[in-house]
Amino acid sequence: LAAVWQARPDAAGGDAGDPGAAFVRLRECYESLVRCAGARATATESAGRSRPPGSGGPAPCGGRARRRTWTAVRAVGRISEYEALDTTAPDAVWIAAEGAPQPLSFCGLYRRTRDFNGAPAYAHDGMGYYMFWSRLFDDWKIGERLAEQGLCAAYLEGAREQPPWLGAMAQPPSPREQRASAAPQWAVWQTSSRSFARRPLRVLPIASAHA
Repeated sequence: LAAVWQARPDAAGGDAGDPGAAFVRLRECYESLVRCAGARATATESAGRSRPPGSGGPAPCGGRARRRTWTAVRAVGRISEYEALDTTAPDAVWIAAEGAPQPLSFCGLYRRTRDFNGAPAYAHDGMGYYMFWSRLFDDWKIGERLAEQGLCAAYLEGAREQPPWLGAMAQPPSPREQRASAAPQWAVWQTSSRSFARRPLRVLPIASAHA
């Protein structure tokens, strides 16, 4: 478990590269190790409580909740003013542009990666783009780095508690309703005019990161 902890993708901090498939495998391995460690700790505590006073041996640790989930463990040691990480966020999202005269390079499948600013963050499945919440600008951003300072391809004004996929998760629309409803207007960077322009983008949740 200690070896896995040292090798975790967010151990170095900063702007680590996209962990991709390795991150998914490490997450699964990590969850298994944490579950095993939690089960062993529970058995040890139960045995300790059954010993009569004065029987010798170390007393069981108490008063502290053990971290037994990936969400809780990967938050350890990270200084943040925010609460624990969001466990209701989807494993992956699909970003699609509506009525675009030409394809947008950042559209496509994004898989959840290490959290950023206490909020879920996503990495593009094939391109070097990330979607995350910016504390500095108080908006949801698509950029080329998982960092506050970096090239921004698009942004949507909104609080950390209002992620762009929230509406679709609360009540998944039917195909007809989805076509009829207006997509959120993101500010998308236009290379030709070197300025941002409003473009409709949808961020649709995907239940499984292995989809």
